Amino acid sequence: MAIQFKQPLLDVIVRRVRPGWLRPLLLAYERFGPLQNIGLPAGHRLSVIAPHPDDESIGCGGLIALWAQAGRSVEVIFLTQGEQGSRLVRDESRPLAERQAAGAQLRATRRREATAALARLGAEAVWCDGRDGALQQDEGRLADRLAAHWQASPPDILAAPFPADRHADHAVAARIASEAAATALPPGTEFLAYEVWSPLPANALLDITPVAGTKWQAIAEHASQTATTDYVAAAMALNTYRARSGGQAEGYAEAFHRTTAAGFAEICARLKV
Repeated sequence: MAIQFKQPLLDVIVRRVRPGWLRPLLLAYERFGPLQNIGLPAGHRLSVIAPHPDDESIGCGGLIALWAQAGRSVEVIFLTQGEQGSRLVRDESRPLAERQAAGAQLRATRRREATAALARLGAEAVWCDGRDGALQQDEGRLADRLAAHWQASPPDILAAPFPADRHADHAVAARIASEAAATALPPGTEFLAYEVWSPLPANALLDITPVAGTKWQAIAEHASQTATTDYVAAAMALNTYRARSGGQAEGYAEAFHRTTAAGFAEICARLKV
């Protein structure tokens, strides 16, 4: 007679004693893929979705630089122009006209900074007009715009923020990328989800040591943002940690959650971001 376990008890047993030989049989339980050190993925066209100017350099500047050095085409699609990236602009105690003028000035500044950063990395910019800090209001419109863009010029690989990144605009950017890809691209299109504000469940590491200096320089070009937060130091620390976690004795690595367009859509749906 077979012993019947109640599900909560079975969960406790599995979590505590899950032996290697049993794992293939436990289809209902999460199985984590190995962390792989990857080389530069195959393909010619890389499309990076950045919620704000600077996310591209912090999150995957090494990938962008390596891709460009290999003679391949890379574009960075900025969903917003970063006009809320200043305490003065966000200070509601100040007159509205003053905040609007400061926002317009900051928008122009951040576009110049992003242009300089991409010149270092070797990428081209595509600018959208999403609302910084309220990107969810533009989700459908920008998803349609990206879909049309990718239908006209399909990328081989997409890079976008991980859907659980704790910045609200970053989570929305993940949804926008997923919705556009579902409309315009095959479900097997490769996605590299990158980290900015939150560490992600990494399954792929890319050694960026040869271009690390270029990445730090690109981040530093976003001077309006590094003036208040040392993103260069933060990225260096994270990329150092990622390298060591992947077995690199020295140097730097970027971490990604590598999946397909269909898999990325499933993550977005599961996380309900």
